[in-house]
Amino acid sequence: MSLLDHTRSQLKKGISKLGNEEAHSIKLLYLLMFHKYLWFFNYWTRLCI
Repeated sequence: MSLLDHTRSQLKKGISKLGNEEAHSIKLLYLLMFHKYLWFFNYWTRLCI
């Protein structure tokens, strides 16, 4: 079991413990963070090229 898989299973456990409403907002937060990271990554690669 890799570290990523472990983290993912821990997240699933944590989310299932929370209510649906809270889990949904957490998912949105992760999506937002991921989106910002992708945008930053694209911006950085454009600068480097």
